[in-house]
Amino acid sequence: MVFKMLNKKSLCLIMALLILPMVLFSEENSNDSKKHEEEYFGIVPFAIPFYTPETSFGVGAALVLYNYADKDRSLRADGLEVEVFGTVKKQFEARLAGDKYFQRNMFRATGEMSANIFPSNFYGTGSDVKKSDKEEYEQNSFSFEGGFLAHIFENMYIGPYCEFSRFKMTDTEDGGLLDRELFRGSDGTAATGFGGFAEYDNRDSEFFPRKGFVLSAKSLFYRKQFGSEYNFSKSEFDYKQFFNIAGDHVIGVEGYLYNSFGDVPWQKLGELGGQELMRGYEEGKFRDKTYAAAQIEYRFPIIWRLTGSIFASAGNVSDKISNFERDEMKYSFGAGLRCILDKEEHIPLRLDFAMNKDFDEPSIYFGLLEAF
Repeated sequence: MVFKMLNKKSLCLIMALLILPMVLFSEENSNDSKKHEEEYFGIVPFAIPFYTPETSFGVGAALVLYNYADKDRSLRADGLEVEVFGTVKKQFEARLAGDKYFQRNMFRATGEMSANIFPSNFYGTGSDVKKSDKEEYEQNSFSFEGGFLAHIFENMYIGPYCEFSRFKMTDTEDGGLLDRELFRGSDGTAATGFGGFAEYDNRDSEFFPRKGFVLSAKSLFYRKQFGSEYNFSKSEFDYKQFFNIAGDHVIGVEGYLYNSFGDVPWQKLGELGGQELMRGYEEGKFRDKTYAAAQIEYRFPIIWRLTGSIFASAGNVSDKISNFERDEMKYSFGAGLRCILDKEEHIPLRLDFAMNKDFDEPSIYFGLLEAF
C-alpha cells in the first residue's frame, strides 16, 4: 500500500519537473521583450498540477504582481497575489491577498480575501487525536481580513485591523462529532472581529530575504455586537529572521504563536500543519485554542535558476500555553526544490517533500513563493 502511494507521488513529482522547464522557457522569452523601465513592475503567472495531504491531486493557477511606486526601488513594493485551485476531492478555493502603499510608504493597506468550497476531515481537538477519529465534512466559507497601517518610524507600521468570516456546513458524517454538534460552529458560524496589527520589517527583500527580520503582532476581539455568533478573542505573534551565509546561501528561522480565549468556534482554533509551517502534517488534523511552532530552513543555489532547501520544524497545540506537553511535541522535516520564475525579485515556484516524526504518508507541496 505504501509503495503504491509513493508511486503516485513520484509520478506527480516527475510531472512537475517536466513542466518547470516550459515555465522557465516562456518566462525567459518574455524577458527578451521587456523594456528597462519595466524592472519596476512585474507579473509572474503560472499554472501547475499539485498534491498536498489536505487536497490530494489538483490543478492550480496563480499570479504575483509587484510594482515600485515612482519607479523607486528604495520604496517598498506594492504586491498582489491571486490564487485559484480545484482538486479531485471537489475542493475549490479562490484567494486574493496584497499590500498597497501610499505617499511614499507612509501608509499601507493590507488585506486578504478568500472563498472556499472545501470537503475535508475533522478529528476533534487536542494534540492526541488519531487517524481513527477522522470524519468527513463539507463546508463553504467566505472570509476577509485587512487593515490600514501608518508608518510610525523606520520599518514600523501599526494600525486598526478587522476580520469578517462566514462558514456554512453543507454535510457532516452521520453520528460524528460535528453531526452531534459537540463543538461550537458545528452547524456553521459567523465571526466578525476588530482589533489592531503591528509589524516591524527590516528584511532586504519581501520575496527572497537574505538578511533582516520581521516581527508582527495581531490581536482581534470577536463580539456578538459586531455580528459574531460567539464572543472570543485571538492573538497571533510571528517572528522571522534571515542570515546570509554567502551569496544566495541563506538560513531562515521562524517562531509562531497563536492564542485564543473564550467561546471559540472550531473553525477559528489554531491549526497545526500546512504548506507554510509544520510541513509534513495534514493541516487542521491537530487544532486547539493555542498553537505554537518553530522552523528552520537552509536555502542554497544549485544551478541556473534551480535552488534547493532543507527544513525542519517542531510544534504542538493545547487548550492553553501552560498545558503544552513536551512528550506530545510534533516534529517534521524535509527538502525542497525551487525554480526562479522572476530573476529580478527572485520569485520561486516551490516544490517541497516533507515527513513527520511518525513517518505517516509523505507530503508533497507545490506553490508559488517561499514557505516563509
